[in-house]
Amino acid sequence: MTATLPADGEPELSLAAFQALLDARSGRTDIVLSDMGWASLYRPNIRMAEHFRAGRVLLAGDAVHVHPPAGGQGLNTGVQDAHNLGWKLAAVLAGAPDGLLDTYEEERLPIAAHVLGLSEKLLRKGFAGDPDALERSADERQLTLTYRGSSLCAGQGSGGVRPRDRMPDGGAPGGRRIFELLRGPGFAGLERDGHVFLLRPDGYIGGIFGTRAQAGAYISSIGRHGRPIRG
Repeated sequence: MTATLPADGEPELSLAAFQALLDARSGRTDIVLSDMGWASLYRPNIRMAEHFRAGRVLLAGDAVHVHPPAGGQGLNTGVQDAHNLGWKLAAVLAGAPDGLLDTYEEERLPIAAHVLGLSEKLLRKGFAGDPDALERSADERQLTLTYRGSSLCAGQGSGGVRPRDRMPDGGAPGGRRIFELLRGPGFAGLERDGHVFLLRPDGYIGGIFGTRAQAGAYISSIGRHGRPIRG
């Protein structure tokens, strides 16, 4: 049970107090609360750090952006932070230039700012009692987010799919799914319709090229030292 309360004063966090709130706001007296195991008072926060990296310090998840509970966006965003940062850290540890880590903030900060704005909008709708406050669209599922404008992207679009976008799922040779090809820590290459789709370890399209050689050159350019493309 969650209830909004006046901003002033310290409310009583007891079973009797919750029961009184429920009775008053539901207009019913036949629902009886019991066995309260935990209660707390919290205030929604909307905060984000100015930078995601300071030298050897890298922030992710709740350490860099704090969301109100509306929409349940905090965990999703934090997991995506970790996935974006993880493969780049692995690349740098394997010999890639340190500057690759700067693209973590470049790509994730705009996403976090967008999602925070969405969470705030949902929170205000909830406080206002708007009927669509609990509706969830593709934005809340975070399946439409892109890294368009990222310096890591290369190549041209193909068939409505562009570099910087999240790779959509679909059928692959041998009856497999595209997402099956994405499993693993490295890049994956998918050849289709005369193009090579180079898929990053986090599931986003790094580039769309005419040949595997061009895709391999791209990997080398960001410090992967020609690591073979799988798939």
